[in-house]
Amino acid sequence: MIRDLQRVLEPSYVGGLADASIEQIRAMRAECAELENGTSFVRRLAQGRLDLLGEEATRRADGA
Repeated sequence: MIRDLQRVLEPSYVGGLADASIEQIRAMRAECAELENGTSFVRRLAQGRLDLLGEEATRRADGA
C-alpha cells in the first residue's frame, strides 16, 4: 500500500489529466478511493491502539 500511495502522490500521477480518457480518470479515481479507504482503516486501527495506551497510562498514573 505504501508504494501505491507514493505513486499516486507523485505530481506525475495527475500530470496528464487533460489528455486522459474518461475511463482512465475513473480508474484513477477508483484507485485513489481504494487507497483512501485502506489508509483510513489503518488510521482507525492506530487510533484504537493510541486510545488503549492512553487509558492504560492513565490507569497506572492513578495507581490502579
